[in-house]
Amino acid sequence: MERIKHYIKNEMDVEFFGSVHGLAIIFVFGFLGWMNHVDSVPFKFILQMWIVGYIIAWFQKALFLGNRVYKKSQYKICIVLWNIGPIVILLLSQMILGWFNNTPIWVMIVFVITMIVYFPMLWICLNLFYKDDTNELNQLLNEFKQSSN
Repeated sequence: MERIKHYIKNEMDVEFFGSVHGLAIIFVFGFLGWMNHVDSVPFKFILQMWIVGYIIAWFQKALFLGNRVYKKSQYKICIVLWNIGPIVILLLSQMILGWFNNTPIWVMIVFVITMIVYFPMLWICLNLFYKDDTNELNQLLNEFKQSSN
C-alpha cells in the first residue's frame, strides 16, 4: 500500500508540473506567434507541447526521486541537470517536431531564451517556497515538542 501511495504522490507532482511546463511552452509559443501575426496554434503542436511538458516534468522528478540524502556535489549536479535538461529536451523536440519550420528565426530565438530563463526562475521560486514551508514545519514541530513536555 505504501508503494502505491508513493507512486500516486509522484504522479500527482509530475501531472502538476507537466501541466505547468506544458502551459508555459504553449503560451510562449502562442504569444510569439501572435506577435508574428499568427492567430492560431495548430492542435497538433498544442498536444505535442503538453506531452513535452510532461516528459520534462518526469525528467526533473527522476533527478530527485525518493527520499534520499544527497552529497553536496550530487545535489549541485542534479540542480544543473534540472535546469539544463529541459532546455535540451525542448531544443530536440522543436527540431524533431518542426514547431518553428514556418516562422522567422527570431521567434525561435526568443522562445529558447524565454525557456532558458523560465526553468531557473521556477527552480528559484520552488526553492524559496519549499524552504519557507520546511522552516514553518520545523517551527511547528518544535512548538509541538515543547508543548508535549
